[in-house]
Amino acid sequence: MHWNDESPPLREANAIQVEDKPRLNSSTHTHSIPETPDTMGEAAMEYSRTGWNIHPCIPAGPKAKAPYLPHGFKQASADADVIRKWWQQWPNALIGLAIPPHLIVLDIDPRHGGSMAILADALGLATMPRTLAVISGRDDGGLHLYYRNPNYGRTDAPRFKPEPAPGVDMREGGKHYVIAPPSLHPETGKPYRWITYPIAELPASAAARLRVPKPKQQPATLPRFNNAGRTEKTNTVINTMIRECAALQPGQRDCELFSKLRRAQSLGATPVELQAMADAIPKDHSFTEWKAGDMVRRALAESMDI
Repeated sequence: MHWNDESPPLREANAIQVEDKPRLNSSTHTHSIPETPDTMGEAAMEYSRTGWNIHPCIPAGPKAKAPYLPHGFKQASADADVIRKWWQQWPNALIGLAIPPHLIVLDIDPRHGGSMAILADALGLATMPRTLAVISGRDDGGLHLYYRNPNYGRTDAPRFKPEPAPGVDMREGGKHYVIAPPSLHPETGKPYRWITYPIAELPASAAARLRVPKPKQQPATLPRFNNAGRTEKTNTVINTMIRECAALQPGQRDCELFSKLRRAQSLGATPVELQAMADAIPKDHSFTEWKAGDMVRRALAESMDI
């Protein structure tokens, strides 16, 4: 593991004060990392004293790491009485930590190719900035890296990519939770462990690479086709489908576009008209120019096989 400066050896936390920890009712966002007591209930109570909002998670089985509470991390609390009742009810529960709104956590999973080096390269950095981190109890080199979100508080804050690099997941403050120390990993039985450094702010240049690209705007004027070999009604239907493609939303683009392409083909649409339908759809990281073109190629290939 390498940071971007001459760091002292990494230390696992027990009761070390760390700056810039999230106390949401504080303008400085400071409090300490909790100690590591003997039981999960005692550990959970330590979080209540340090100001983290936590909730109980299932410790084993097919739903391991999932919240016990019906509304999950949205019910997370730092209230000592509430936390005490939860861990009296579920004494072996893992500690789910609701990520505060001003932070992000980058979850590196080596099983899927994730590493500090791969993440740094994806973010245009020589190495990742030294920051507060957690070693996964899976004991395979997995890490949670905690950073301050440089876009926090902006009314126009951009959305982040859910997977900024291979094997790395984005966990956004206010939207996700992570398993916190000293929870025992469901598969290995080994504890998650803190690495104590002050939380760093992610460089603005790196944060920019995490953003979901803004959708490419469709042409101001969509093309209209008037094929003399078709009826006026058929031409109108095909032109209408082009405009309908321009209004497709994420989650419906793939299925709807392919359906419209096949229908347009049945009406005698030309390859140029099919491409116009694909071009009309706004593009982003999940629906690219290449993907749109590939769907047109697939539709044309399937029509030739019939």
